[in-house]
Amino acid sequence: MAENLSQEKKMPPSPAPNTIPNYSSILKNCNPDLLYHYLDKYIYVWLRTNSAFWFYPTVIYENTISGYAWDIFGWHEIKFSLDNLDSFY
Repeated sequence: MAENLSQEKKMPPSPAPNTIPNYSSILKNCNPDLLYHYLDKYIYVWLRTNSAFWFYPTVIYENTISGYAWDIFGWHEIKFSLDNLDSFY
């Protein structure tokens, strides 16, 4: 019998927090291994493209992270390169 190696994406259990944190450079250019501690948790991300949003990470690949981003319409799936991540809170 073949083993199922797919990783299930879990929808966020509630809307994103109402507050937006101030930009912080403390977690700027962090080791991607640190992000594993934030899977299935709400984090605020700042991307190098000047985008910033609440994010609910569900899967980390070698150099990519996927999960759900919050906008005015609610949660939607997103994936981006870890090289594009500027900082997070």
